[in-house]
Amino acid sequence: DGLPVEKVAPFPNDQAPIGLVSIPEKVTLNDDQAIVTVSAAGLVKKSLLQDLPGASAQAFLLTKVNQGDRLGWVFITGGASEYFLLTKNGMSIRFIDEDVRAMGLGSAGVNGIKLAVGDEVVSAIRLTGRGEILAAASNGLAWRISLDQFPLQGRYGQGTGLCKLPRGVQMVGLI
Repeated sequence: DGLPVEKVAPFPNDQAPIGLVSIPEKVTLNDDQAIVTVSAAGLVKKSLLQDLPGASAQAFLLTKVNQGDRLGWVFITGGASEYFLLTKNGMSIRFIDEDVRAMGLGSAGVNGIKLAVGDEVVSAIRLTGRGEILAAASNGLAWRISLDQFPLQGRYGQGTGLCKLPRGVQMVGLI
């Protein structure tokens, strides 16, 4: 019983939203606060919140999405964050916020992980502290692993294998 998104926001009806972020109205913007996007091809882009246009009824381009790629994840960061990317073939990478420089709105971003042929990112999260991750595969298996098991790497490495997957099984998500 909801409304079509094009009725409440300036988006064409042929473009489905992939996520929502909310920027508090009365926030004091500083150089650390940014919006981060991650694509299925592993492109990570950070745009400073202070560089975004103000409240408007007009749509604006947040990130360029290359041909054959798709935007998958969007989140707000306050600096001093870490990011964790997981691919469908079970590779993962953890890197710090400082490895991704802020870019203009029209750019596509920088590579977050080196992908093997046919691989793609299936989940990306902003880590907010120490703890564990829970990753799930298409056959219903799940792995609960301490973040300490994943080395902090530089952006655009091959990553670390999260698990061994049986033939025909792919990773599907991460929290």
